[in-house]
Amino acid sequence: MQSLKRFILFASCLFFLKSYSQTNGSTATTNVVSVKSYLVIRAFKHATTHVNINIHQELDIDGGSSKIITVDPGYYNISLSDNDGFKYDTSLTVLDPTDVVKKTKQSSIRYLVNPPEKPRVVIPKKIIEPKKTVEPKKEEKVVVNNNSQLATDIENTKNNLLYAANEFEAYKLKKEREFSAIDKGILKGTAEELTKTKSLFQLKSEATIFITTLKNDIQQDETKLNTKINEYNATNEKLQKLKPDTDANTKLFLKMAEARQFIVKCRDVQTEIKRILTAAELLFTPRIQGIKPMSESLEVALVYGRTEDYKFFVTPQNINNIKVNFKNIINYLVDAKANYETFFYFIQQGLDVNDFTSFIVGEGNIYATPILKACIAELDINVIELLLKNGAKLYPKLIFPERKKSNTQYLYTKIKNNNPLLILFIKYGFTFQ
Repeated sequence: MQSLKRFILFASCLFFLKSYSQTNGSTATTNVVSVKSYLVIRAFKHATTHVNINIHQELDIDGGSSKIITVDPGYYNISLSDNDGFKYDTSLTVLDPTDVVKKTKQSSIRYLVNPPEKPRVVIPKKIIEPKKTVEPKKEEKVVVNNNSQLATDIENTKNNLLYAANEFEAYKLKKEREFSAIDKGILKGTAEELTKTKSLFQLKSEATIFITTLKNDIQQDETKLNTKINEYNATNEKLQKLKPDTDANTKLFLKMAEARQFIVKCRDVQTEIKRILTAAELLFTPRIQGIKPMSESLEVALVYGRTEDYKFFVTPQNINNIKVNFKNIINYLVDAKANYETFFYFIQQGLDVNDFTSFIVGEGNIYATPILKACIAELDINVIELLLKNGAKLYPKLIFPERKKSNTQYLYTKIKNNNPLLILFIKYGFTFQ
């Protein structure tokens, strides 16, 4: 009887434990782990560090300490500096914490910003030598083999240009959104339709503020970039005194090449921003005034020869910045074999008839200038003379004599059987040997 009671008690305990484990397990699976992202920023070891996050958020950290802040998913540009002007820039992407939960069981994600140690400046002691009365000692050049400071300057230059490129790109995207909002939201339809929701004065005010602000920002960004380019040139001048004859020096040259690419990116983004301004000036004002060209774009106007529409897309201020089918206007007109009247109109508006940015394919250093292409395409001789009258050149001013000769000789091979053209070029100072 005693043994039966013990068996019943033991079975009851087992049943209770199984039920508890199942209940506890099912409850555990329903718990949602809350994951947060933190940014851990370490200060410079011996100096109070000023931190700037995405330009807008600023904070100070005592030397040798750290600070933890909560961050949301996104892209962050972080700049650290001290009172002596030492600076360290970096950037990182904070991932969505829900993605991390799927792969790990972490309760938090930490991103560490750990700046390099500030290099100490060592001032060598001056050695005073006794003056020699017999014959003066020639000064010897001191050769510096330690390029650590130059490496730091190059790294800072590269990071500064990368930061500027990202900053310009973010600004461009912002202005594209603003342009789209104005273009699609308030500038559709006729003037009568527009005034149903806003007065014409309000519409002019919004478009004018957008254009004015964009102009001012473009000028400020140009100044900022020129400052950074001057810093790049100064650092590059120091670098050119070295030779890429060691692995360390080769790495410095490669980093400087990367910095150069960031300058090109900045220029490209600035060009895109200027195109937004051009589009705003061309589209906003005519639509507000109830005046719209028949053509949707300058390319359409050129294709159909709608000369009355040119003025909607071209002004003396923007004529040399406009692209038509990814070409500047002068190259587009030459390639499209435009007529004399079209060339004359655009030249009257201030069109630059020279472009030295491309070369004839397969011909080495022969510049694919508009005047050369016009001769190859056998444009009307009056058009060619119009280009020559307005300063068309075969090559830029600063060029080696042998390249001048090869470009002139190449032109001669193309027009040697065309006596009127030969006479025309000789008339404008060209000589062929």
